Amino acid sequence: MKKFIFFFKNYCYISGSMLLFSLIDLLLWIISLYCVGLVFWILFVLQCIYFVWWLWKNIFYQLNSFGLVNFVWDNPLSVIIGKLGTGKTLLLTYLSQTMKLLTDEIYSNYPLEDDKVKVLTFKNLDFTDRTKPVPPDDSVILFDESYLYIDGTSPHDEKKVHSGKIPWIVLARHFGNRALFTAQREGMIWNNIRQLASGIIIPISLKKPVIKKGFNFFNRFFIMQIGIFQDITDYEIWKTKSVERTAEGKRVKHKSDVGLGIRFFKIIIPLEFANKYDSQWLKFVRDLKNDEIVNKKEYYWSEITKLSVKERLELFDIDILKKNLKPKKEKGNGKDD
Repeated sequence: MKKFIFFFKNYCYISGSMLLFSLIDLLLWIISLYCVGLVFWILFVLQCIYFVWWLWKNIFYQLNSFGLVNFVWDNPLSVIIGKLGTGKTLLLTYLSQTMKLLTDEIYSNYPLEDDKVKVLTFKNLDFTDRTKPVPPDDSVILFDESYLYIDGTSPHDEKKVHSGKIPWIVLARHFGNRALFTAQREGMIWNNIRQLASGIIIPISLKKPVIKKGFNFFNRFFIMQIGIFQDITDYEIWKTKSVERTAEGKRVKHKSDVGLGIRFFKIIIPLEFANKYDSQWLKFVRDLKNDEIVNKKEYYWSEITKLSVKERLELFDIDILKKNLKPKKEKGNGKDD
């Protein structure tokens, strides 16, 4: 039943993304009712071409959605790597909805407007912690901004602090957990996770809905192209070759290779999924700092000339200048004049 509901919803999303073309096809059909001869057959052929295109696209996107769900389910550890704005959190949120096809145990470390998604922190995965439990069998764990929790650029230092997470990382598949971690660079992900990850997901491009007055009904979908790799080494090789082709002025190839476990495909993400999370939910951290500041006076640059040199130096807070321009203590004379 879940698969049928998922298929039907996906069908509606995909059909909705092509609604404008469907209206054009309907218009052609209405016109053809009043035409005869060559014009009728031309319109008939155009309708047939549209129908074949619509059917192929619908099947194409349906298979891609099912393929992504199965890929995540088959890999206990996956990482999503992409620069700022490529849609990493959007993809996690999309999976928070589509993975319900296989399980009801969904956890995330960032807020989602979904009553079925549970809160998770890094302590849930720490075996030295005795306050929060490890998620049960068949759980999907969505972990955004992993760099905020573990500094992947300092693996040796982090290993001392986060050694309690290693048992979970190694035994995730035995626990029936499926986890996804995001980062802007592969080097930002902790080495213990990166090397054991059997799923590498790369958001390559993201076509956002264009918000225009009167056309919002036709622009309620994101189209994301992603690449999936089964090993970090395969991804690094592909990335190196892509950089070389770009440097030579050539187009980067997004060609799937089933033998190497490399696939590229597109998925449609409804705008309603994107509205389930706040991309700036961590802005409360700013308030933690600002609430402790007593003097919150701000200056305009036009007011700087009214300050003394010493006040300017204190205001700009340039440590090197403050250190070197600090008045030296005068040495006292050894004997009276």
